[in-house]
Amino acid sequence: MICYNISIGNGVYPCSNCVCTEGYNGTTCDCPTSTDACTDNNGTICSDRGQCVCGKCVCDDNYQGEQCQECSTCPGQCKANQDCAECVGFKQGKLSESDCLAQCSHVTTEAVLPVENVTKCQFFDDEGCQIEFTYEYDEEFQLKVVVKDTKTAHGCDIFQKEIYAETGSAVILSCQISTEALTQSWRKDFLVLTRGFEMNRNLGGHERLTLIIDKWFYNLKIYNLTENDFGTYVCETQQGNSITEEVTKLIHSVTSTVILNEDTTTGKLYT
Repeated sequence: MICYNISIGNGVYPCSNCVCTEGYNGTTCDCPTSTDACTDNNGTICSDRGQCVCGKCVCDDNYQGEQCQECSTCPGQCKANQDCAECVGFKQGKLSESDCLAQCSHVTTEAVLPVENVTKCQFFDDEGCQIEFTYEYDEEFQLKVVVKDTKTAHGCDIFQKEIYAETGSAVILSCQISTEALTQSWRKDFLVLTRGFEMNRNLGGHERLTLIIDKWFYNLKIYNLTENDFGTYVCETQQGNSITEEVTKLIHSVTSTVILNEDTTTGKLYT
């Protein structure tokens, strides 16, 4: 009988029986006794969904993955992360702002989704718009979700009349493309920001503006918002001699201050 990898000293085989060195077991000394490869960052072996055998997880029924982290019959990460995709990507959906911060720290947004070693997910929101995201597990088996920062379905009403944002953040102003349009443009008040595929590079701060154009949308992304960015924006579509406008207001989301007054007679406070 030959002991596994005996050339590096996993064991010896007197009388045709392997006697394994420390750290290995099995009839041919091919099984490491360490559970390190089965243990996640929380110290859990096989995510409590299997057993560590020969240094590898043998998962319970319906679970899979190197550390049994995925459930083949469960709704899955595509379903489980829809609410986070909506609130992080578009500040909408079922989760409140505080719940979104607490539950969705593993979610980020990108203009272009990753394509290698990821699972792609997509779903339609209540407005009929398609939202896309991907998920993967990093080297430490932590879940990472990336949401495409624009919706890509045709025919949904994605133009928001009011957008609330803070200075220093980034926003996307969305406008649907018309296949019959001669040209489309964005302007702030009466100042032209874009026309067609071109950016007005005479503007101060134009480097913080990016056009995101695909088959369905003519979007304007503004990075690192300043006080001067808040105001009224217009997406203008010219079709022949007809011009249509979609108006949205970019509003500074600040916490309102409530001034309390004291009734000098009763001592009670009122607004």
